[in-house]
Amino acid sequence: MSIHDAWERYSRWGLASSSSCVPGKDGVGLTKECSCNDSHFRRVAPHPHANHWSTQETMKSFVQKVLHPYFEGKCFDFGLNLLTQRMIWLIDYWSVHISTEFRGFMKENFPHILLLFVPANCTSKLQLMDVIFQRPFKHAIHQLYNQFQAAEIAKQIKAGVDPSKVKLQTTAA
Repeated sequence: MSIHDAWERYSRWGLASSSSCVPGKDGVGLTKECSCNDSHFRRVAPHPHANHWSTQETMKSFVQKVLHPYFEGKCFDFGLNLLTQRMIWLIDYWSVHISTEFRGFMKENFPHILLLFVPANCTSKLQLMDVIFQRPFKHAIHQLYNQFQAAEIAKQIKAGVDPSKVKLQTTAA
């Protein structure tokens, strides 16, 4: 299985549902804006940073364009009064999430969304997105990497390289 195949399998869960959200077979493509037409995620502005970590800007955009509209839609679906309903958002203990700026933004603009933080170093156990979606994807990537490195070692030994002199590429080329 290639990284491309692993990402396609991962994307079947609806997190990245268009080919522009899937890296090409050469691994390129994740830095492009997704054009996911059947997902809430299509509403979020393209990420301005190469590392794709959340920022104040992207978190606010996510709340305004994804989380709150989802909450409103569920209230409508179940015939609930939007003014009396509350939502608990279980979110990890990331510096942006716990910042005074972000918590103030939430309290001022979305007081009905109650922030509940997963304790530091417990995300992998308690946060569903990490447990259900990200862990299997990361596991697949680790397996692919191990297979690649094992094949590289075998190739060098088969070519006559002394096992103590086998060299592995450990940086991105």
